[in-house]
Amino acid sequence: MAHIVIIEDDPLMRHWVVSALQVEGHEVSSAANGIEALTLWRGKAPDLVITDLFMPECDGMEVIAALRRSHPETPIIAISGHSAKPGLFLKVAERLGAQTTLQKPFSAGELFSTVNRVLGRPVRLTP
Repeated sequence: MAHIVIIEDDPLMRHWVVSALQVEGHEVSSAANGIEALTLWRGKAPDLVITDLFMPECDGMEVIAALRRSHPETPIIAISGHSAKPGLFLKVAERLGAQTTLQKPFSAGELFSTVNRVLGRPVRLTP
């Protein structure tokens, strides 16, 4: 399956996403912020990056911009839900280069179908 990097500062959310994707058979690396994440793909970029937008030290917008400069072909899913208007920030993330977005909270089914769609894999129906 795919190598996916999850960048999420909330440890419970990060653990849930990592665990869900591992159950689906993906190799998953994780980081608590953008600075940690940028060191994960210094050599070879992952197949997919899922990044939260609001994090300390280096936020998701900075991660998206840096990844677009270093690995423009790497797909990115931006996630957010912590602001009064998460949809606005998710639209900005798409303009910066995220292929798609997910607004928190999202279900495992939404996560799986979004990941499969971005990776160009068949989307299966999950309850």
